[in-house]
Amino acid sequence: MKEEEVLQLQRLRVPAGWEMVINGFLDVDVTQYEENDTIWICFGQDIMYMKQITDGKKKSFGLDLEWRPDLDPKGQFRLNVIIDDDFLNPIETFRSRDKNKIVDKIEEYLEKLSD
Repeated sequence: MKEEEVLQLQRLRVPAGWEMVINGFLDVDVTQYEENDTIWICFGQDIMYMKQITDGKKKSFGLDLEWRPDLDPKGQFRLNVIIDDDFLNPIETFRSRDKNKIVDKIEEYLEKLSD
């Protein structure tokens, strides 16, 4: 991270019915940074978590975004689809170093799971 650099959160199209619980998903291209840049402190286990708002009578889907391995410049994003906050047993996982592919996949899941 450059000293005067101001980081922005990544914009997402989130349909009604979803709650953002944790959001540290930054609008940055990881390929623009070196291994010794301080940006990597932003790439850990809890980047973003959002879940459906439900009445508790049906399953609640969630999207959990993390960086693996934790804080590693050679790592990648891991997007997990979970049910009822069961982080240990994701029903689907998508991996990529490309932030734009992750954004597309998040928005695809949001649309699919909102139906």
